[in-house]
Amino acid sequence: MQELESRKREIDFVLCNRKDYAAHCDKLKQAITKSHIYGLKSVNRRSQLKYYDPVDNNTCDVMHDILEGVAPYETSYSCRLPPC
Repeated sequence: MQELESRKREIDFVLCNRKDYAAHCDKLKQAITKSHIYGLKSVNRRSQLKYYDPVDNNTCDVMHDILEGVAPYETSYSCRLPPC
């Protein structure tokens, strides 16, 4: 957990790709207990569509775009503090 908390920039993380997503879905399908695997709680039904790919999805997400993205920088700027 401390390793995750020390990472603050996008380049510090390995981004998911189609191959990894498929492997994570397979592990989730084989899991005995229904917990989450790599952040997945269930296989996305849309991922079975021919022209849809959850990894390349361009949908805006309020929590990640604003609350974890823009808001901390705007708050630190308005308070004149260096960003995280």
